[in-house]
Order: sequence, then C-alpha cells, then structure tokens
Amino acid sequence: MTCPVLVMTGGRDAVTGVRAGELVADSFPDGRTHHLPEAGHYPWVDEPARFRQAVEEFLHTP
Repeated sequence: MTCPVLVMTGGRDAVTGVRAGELVADSFPDGRTHHLPEAGHYPWVDEPARFRQAVEEFLHTP
C-alpha cells in the first residue's frame, strides 16, 4: 500500500497500547501515528472532537 496511513493510538489503551500502533504505522511506507494521551482503545468514543480533528488534518495533508 503506497497511500498514507493514519494509525491512532490512545495513552490509556490497555488492549494494544501505543507501541503496537507505532509498529503498525511503521509497517507501511507512509504510515503515520497520532497519539491521544487521554483516549483508550476506542479513541473516537473517548475523545471524539480530538479524533475528528486529527482525521481531518490527516485528510487535508498533501
């Protein structure tokens, strides 16, 4: 896959943790991570406004 990939991580994710997200992002040529310190495993539920902002910024990045 050559398109950019965004992997969101949550600082309170007790299921997979931040490092797992970093490893997933690193497995793609253009993998990027965005960390939400107060989010758990479901960042769109825990931090919906910040999650949305991060996704919108990612989608508008050339």
